[in-house]
Amino acid sequence: MTPTVPAVRATARAHAALRALVRTAGPLVIVQSTGCCDGKAPIVVPAGEFPLGSHDVHAGDIEGVPVYVNRREEDAWIHGDLEIDVELGYADGFSLAPAIGQHFVSHSSCPHDPATDGVGPRPGLGMSPPIS
Repeated sequence: MTPTVPAVRATARAHAALRALVRTAGPLVIVQSTGCCDGKAPIVVPAGEFPLGSHDVHAGDIEGVPVYVNRREEDAWIHGDLEIDVELGYADGFSLAPAIGQHFVSHSSCPHDPATDGVGPRPGLGMSPPIS
């Protein structure tokens, strides 16, 4: 089976946060966590500090920052896209924070389907209130 990689996008907040982090921390990488310590949160770390393996698939780039998803999660992505966002609150894991009191989250969304119109994006596990 050929891996199905999600379309990757980011909110304006995430774009701005990544630009600022790259200016202060240098080159970065985003890895969509598959569980354990970080739940299913995006992990943003300096490039080279996260051991990527053959199971990590390059899904795209946001502000020049490569985004990787785990090949074992391909069934979860077969019908959806991945969106990186920023929300209030502190992350539980070891991801770089976009700012004090904020953390990166991911949301998945389904493509347009008349059977699910009005349902909208399915939120990820980062359930803190969005920044307004």
